[in-house]
Formats: sequence, C-alpha cells, structure tokens
Amino acid sequence: MVEFIFSFPIILFVCLSCGNVRGNHYVTGSWQNPNPSNFQHNPQGIVKLAPYKVHAEQVTLSGFSSGGSFAQQLQISYSSLFRGIAVFSHTYYKCGPGNGVEKDYDDVCTTLGNFPKERYWDVNRAQREIQRYASQGLIENPSHLQGKKLYVYTGTHNFLFTTDQSLRIINLYEPLIKNPLAIFTRVQAANLTLPSDTFGGSCAEDSSKNFFIANCGISGPYDALKFLLGDSIRKARRQLPLQPLLLFDQSEFFTNVTGQHGMDTLGYLYIPQRCRNVGNRCYLHFYFHGCTLGREFVQDNHIKNSGYLEVAEENDIILVFPQAKQSLPENEIGCWDTYGITGALFGTQKGKQVSIVRNMLTRILSSSSPNSPRVAYGNTESSSASSIAFRNIGGFSPSATQYYVNQGFYYPASRHGTYLQGAPAWSRKSRQSIHTVFLDKIDE
Repeated sequence: MVEFIFSFPIILFVCLSCGNVRGNHYVTGSWQNPNPSNFQHNPQGIVKLAPYKVHAEQVTLSGFSSGGSFAQQLQISYSSLFRGIAVFSHTYYKCGPGNGVEKDYDDVCTTLGNFPKERYWDVNRAQREIQRYASQGLIENPSHLQGKKLYVYTGTHNFLFTTDQSLRIINLYEPLIKNPLAIFTRVQAANLTLPSDTFGGSCAEDSSKNFFIANCGISGPYDALKFLLGDSIRKARRQLPLQPLLLFDQSEFFTNVTGQHGMDTLGYLYIPQRCRNVGNRCYLHFYFHGCTLGREFVQDNHIKNSGYLEVAEENDIILVFPQAKQSLPENEIGCWDTYGITGALFGTQKGKQVSIVRNMLTRILSSSSPNSPRVAYGNTESSSASSIAFRNIGGFSPSATQYYVNQGFYYPASRHGTYLQGAPAWSRKSRQSIHTVFLDKIDE
C-alpha cells in the first residue's frame, strides 16, 4: 500500500457511514464536578450544553463524508470562529446544483452517476458562490480563512468519491488560505472510511459493517488534530480510562428555525476528566458524522470506535457530536444537508443546520474570554507521519514549487489526483504550485 501525503494547514471533520441499526440509547453516567451548574442533567440522564471554559480562538471542526462537507459549510459561513477543519472521504463545499434533489447531487458529485470526469461539478462554481454569498452578507468575509488549517484525507479505492473529486477541495481552499504549509493532504489505498489504527478491517475493503471505520495503520482523529492544533497533541495511551459519552438536548437550539431541518433532538457530548475541573481551560472540537452513521442508525457505535474519544481524553479536548437524521423523501439515510434539502441557502448563515450548530457554539463559548491565549501552530512539516526519509529538491520560495523526491519520482502538488495513476515522473517544467508534496511508502 502506498500513501501519499501533501502538506498545507486548516481544520474540519465529518462522516458518511454505516450499518442499519436503530434505537434510542441513553447515557446515564454522571460525575463529581466542582461547579455542577456547568453540567446540567435532566431526570432522563440527558445533559444540556453549558458554557465551558475553552480556548475560544482554537475551535476546530471535522467530518466524515457528508459530515466533512457540512463542516466546510459551517466554517465558510463563520470563518472567523474556527482555527481549522479536517475532512475525511468527502467532496467540497457547494458541490452540485443545490436544488434539494439527491439524484442531481449524486450525478455530478459522486460516482453514482457513472459520468466521465468532465461531467463532474466544476469547483470554480463553488468559488463564485463563496464570493457571491460574501457580497450579500450571507457568510463572513472569506479573508478570515487566510492562514487557517485544512486537513484532507481520501482514498484511491473510495467507491463513492473519486480521488480527483475529493482533492478538488484544495482548489477551492488554497486561494483562500494563501499558505502552503496550512494544508495537509493524506491519500491512502482506502475505501470510503474513517482511518483507524486499532479498529476495523482492511483499509481498501468495504467498511460499512464496521461503522465506516477501517484499520489503515493511522488514527485519523490523531493525525488531523495534531496537524490542526500543533505538535503538543499526544497520541493516546493504551487502555486510557474514558469518561461517559453523554447525550445532550439539541432541540433547545432549534429556536427561530422553522420547517424541516433534518436534526435529531439529541446529540453526543464528551467531557475529558481534566476538563471537568472548572479551573482548566480545554480545546473544543466539533465532529460531524456521515450518512447512516447518526444516532438513529448506529447509536453511538461510530463515535466510540472512531478514536476521537481517546485523543480527546489524552489532550483535554471537549468533543461535540451534533446529530442529523433522515428526512424523507430526499434524505432517507440521514446525511447532513449538503445539497439543499432544507432550502437554497443551506450552505450559509441562513442554513437551518448551520444556524442550529452555531447556536450550540454560542452557548459553549459564552463564558470563554475573547482574549484567550492563542497557541502557536506547531512545526507543520515535522507533523507528517512519514516512515521514510525525504530529500528536498531545491529551496522553498513563494514562487516555486517545493519538491520532495522518493524512489526517483517527482510529485508536484499542482497535479492533484493524476499522480495516482501508476508512478509518473513529471518534468520539473510543470511547476505551478507552492504546495509541498510528500510520498510516504508505508506498506507493500
């Protein structure tokens, strides 16, 4: 198996998922806390989100599949609020006509339409939508994205999104981020999956029976969060004791949202042990599940096997897992609204799901100081999990591609996707990007 790593900074997570398991699941765990008002329980064991002491300037997002696309919608709508985003097995912001018809989205954004590459949705349309929305005040000024971090994970065996289609997110974000070291791209011989180093079957096989999680030799949550938050993020220790995964009431955040919104009444919340002490300030991260992976389908199984809880406990990261649900007739598998089922402005501040999650964030941040200390980004180059040495070809400059060579092949970042066909050795004349590209051979 060959894994390709591209380097650039920002954050986001989301997920598309798995098995057809239904049913309510209530978490009844409780804990001793110096300030019980921060963790309000109702008699059914469901908590209410409260103001938590977090690093308000370091809030990050991630998502799997449709969750990854939704994470982009939230970040682009409120770009000043988030430090970065990580996306797994996904496509890009505002792919498709946005008319609320699932088939129309699938035809131009996924492999389900069986169309040639030339028929896929043009990422330039999404770029124009961002500019139009900004001019109309429907999203924040995209200049806030400059320097923010973006982590991208995709697989060459993904049955739903081609590698080329997934990597078009880079074409969308790089003119906005304007920093080649703020984008990190990892490509593996993976199917539609959230990568793990402890759970699931083969990375390239169908992972739907394992909640769309596969053992790919890396922990996606750790890989992404380390890039987004810096080298201080540690890998979770083995058999680390975890706190209860809690259910929280999402319905109280439906205020002023009318009509169909596709949100479950309950979401999941994880509070690490040290974050329960009111004297400690913690990180805050939102993760968005993929289709068929919400509570109504798999309860908390995707979350508990994802690896997120262990990384959060080790590194004092409060995790919020908002939950979407099915809405007929165009969303029978519980995806996030990434194609207009709740209205034409779904990808803006007027979007119903965007508004509901924004309400959650407002509640959590209401007690955090606006002057929270900003932690420096770590060494982004050293955070790449390489298992072999790289040799730099020439020096870095803002006007020339930085090349790394491995086994005699050159991989310019300006050729996203095409390098995956065999092992091409491109001419140095094709230098068009300033991104750093890594080839990481992790297995045969």
